[in-house]
Amino acid sequence: MLDFTRILPALESHPDVVVTRGQLLPGATEEEVRAIELRIGARLHPNIRAFYKAHNGLAVEWVCRHN
Repeated sequence: MLDFTRILPALESHPDVVVTRGQLLPGATEEEVRAIELRIGARLHPNIRAFYKAHNGLAVEWVCRHN
């Protein structure tokens, strides 16, 4: 499963990147996951459900150090 907690440190360690904002978004609620399943007309795979319940996204803003 993708681990968002690894993305920010990887970006921050890159010599050409300056992360100006990085935030893990809170996990989706069961109700939010069900709403997506209803919208797509299918049940999400258990791994996908766990992924969204752990982190419902990542907000990152970054710039190139060398413009």
